[in-house]
Amino acid sequence: MDKQELLDTLHSASKNIEHAFLTLSSLFPELLRVQHNSSSKLLREGLKSLSDGNQDMIAQEEGFFGSRDSVYTPLLEKLNQEIDALGKVNVQVDDIRHCSEDMELIALNAMVISIKSGEKGRAFSSITENLKRLSNEMIVYSAKLIDEEGVLIKNINTLKDMFSTISASQQGVASQCFSGTAILKTLLDGVGAPLEQIETKAETVWPPISKAMEGIQMQDIIRQSLDQVVICLNEILPVAGTMSDEQFLDTVSLNAELYQVAIEILRDISGNLNESNTIFSNNWKTVTDILNMVDELRVSYIDTFLQNEGKEKSLMTSINELVDLYQSMLDRFSSSLVAQKDLVRTCHAISEKGRAMYLVFGDLRPVIGRLQHVRVLQQIEVAKNAAISAVKDSANDMDGLIMKANQSLDEMQNLIEVFLKEIDSLLASFSDEIASSNAVMADIRGKRSAFFSKLLASRDDIISIMQHFSVYPDGFSEKCDEVSRLLKELREGARVFSSVESTLSGQLADMQHRRTEKLSVRGLDSWEIQNDKFKSLIERFTITSHKKAAGKIAGIAVESGVDSGDITFF
Repeated sequence: MDKQELLDTLHSASKNIEHAFLTLSSLFPELLRVQHNSSSKLLREGLKSLSDGNQDMIAQEEGFFGSRDSVYTPLLEKLNQEIDALGKVNVQVDDIRHCSEDMELIALNAMVISIKSGEKGRAFSSITENLKRLSNEMIVYSAKLIDEEGVLIKNINTLKDMFSTISASQQGVASQCFSGTAILKTLLDGVGAPLEQIETKAETVWPPISKAMEGIQMQDIIRQSLDQVVICLNEILPVAGTMSDEQFLDTVSLNAELYQVAIEILRDISGNLNESNTIFSNNWKTVTDILNMVDELRVSYIDTFLQNEGKEKSLMTSINELVDLYQSMLDRFSSSLVAQKDLVRTCHAISEKGRAMYLVFGDLRPVIGRLQHVRVLQQIEVAKNAAISAVKDSANDMDGLIMKANQSLDEMQNLIEVFLKEIDSLLASFSDEIASSNAVMADIRGKRSAFFSKLLASRDDIISIMQHFSVYPDGFSEKCDEVSRLLKELREGARVFSSVESTLSGQLADMQHRRTEKLSVRGLDSWEIQNDKFKSLIERFTITSHKKAAGKIAGIAVESGVDSGDITFF
């Protein structure tokens, strides 16, 4: 290989190495510039958002549903007490009804006697007709009281049933809420735990990348050394056959020394390049191992949560089941809210029926007053008319029945007044609690509905991210592949320099052999080079060790400076 071929080879290798070093100088900082748009980070952010929303709902729902029994139980107990009190009213209504029926029988007997008395009993007959009419009215009103009371009790029992239904409905909603949040938490934890493991492993790639970057520090000294090899080779002179012996010996000796300096510099280059390659290779192997392990974890992660048929449920299946649960939950929320509105209407119906009973008392009271008046007329007529003296005992019985009915009416009216007062207060508490409960339930439903929409959107986002799941930022893998290719170029450059060094060593041996032959012909043992170009050559060297090597050959003292390899890389 002639000098020009050597120079071309060195130039090509130098250019490749310089390009590799410069590109690595750009790539390593780019790799170390941590970005936050990898799919693992996006997925973790999405999972965290769902988890936070899920946790907020747990806190609100536990506070609300957990207190329902403590709110409803005292109200239901009080309602039972009022139903018991209403039972006493029922006794009084039965008493009035029985008195009315007895008075009607007495009135019928009196009519029979008055008819038998003929003309003497005509006046009494008119009184007994009034007694019969009024006792019939008593029967009608007592029946009306019984009907109103029956509807009232039915409404109250309906209210109790509705409370039981609402309580059961709320328990069902609560159970679904707690079940849904628990399932979602388990699902999110299941998806998040291996993701955290992947990210933790992925983070370990940065230190060896940073460590591998230290190999770039040799690039400047290698470049300068290569320049100095070129300087040496350019100074090599051709050996012509027409030269005198003195010119021949001077030329081959000078060439030999130039080859020697070039070889020593190439050895320095190889040493520095090998040191860089060792730093690169050792650390980049660690980087490659980490990347392979992270990719294995990534593939396993995708396989776990985006599985095919025949395996356990996929993430999509699990989320879809959760979506169905949420839809059912929202339906139950709606049903519960409708039931509570029906409860309010029933409360109003109970109040209305209680007042309807009270109005019947207003109609019944005058009837009893007229009965008392008729009863006085009856007693007077019986006292002065011997023809109807047979009904004297019946008239006394009628007096007792009217007094008993009046007493029952007074007691019943007092009971109803107290009942209405208590039931109004109780129903007001019911209504307030229902209104408050409805407001909270509506708020919870609204948040659940919003979260449901978020879950639907997140489902599609999560599945999309997993289908294109990556751990490192976009372009990271391509940059790593480029680094691997450039490191291969540096290793190839080291082999080229070794090859050039071997060639130069061969040419050095040739020059030394030719010089030895010529010295032998002339009968000389050595030759002192007369050409002083080494002096100018040394001044063109920038690395102290190379100056010293050339100066030693030329017999020139070179002052000390910065040691080889101490040039700072920027």
